[in-house]
Amino acid sequence: MFDPYHNAHDHVMLVEGSFAGSWKGLPPEVGILNWNLDKLKTSLTWFSGLNPDQPVPHPQIIAGFYDRGDGAAEARREVAEAEGVPNVRGLMYTTWNDDYSKLKAFADAARAAWPDYLKSVPVPKQ
Repeated sequence: MFDPYHNAHDHVMLVEGSFAGSWKGLPPEVGILNWNLDKLKTSLTWFSGLNPDQPVPHPQIIAGFYDRGDGAAEARREVAEAEGVPNVRGLMYTTWNDDYSKLKAFADAARAAWPDYLKSVPVPKQ
């Protein structure tokens, strides 16, 4: 409930009040399981420290798939959305339907695409 592009705003279903600004109390060591797949690049960037409105970088894991058809294609799409966004640590396979039949294809595709993600992220200066 910390992503303003997903659910950290007014009028969230079945919630009295608002989650707007809820991200402001998160310390940087708190990891984000980012599952806003419809606006993934925007949400990843929000928690990366690159957005001046939320400059605190957080480690992130993409909580992807959610039974969206082709597991391999979805893993490739999710990794591509992360390109250039620092602090993404990986992906996890997530299912609403208890369907793990596409897990291997998802994992294989994510593993194959991951080197391109790593090349897209600037190496931090020490």
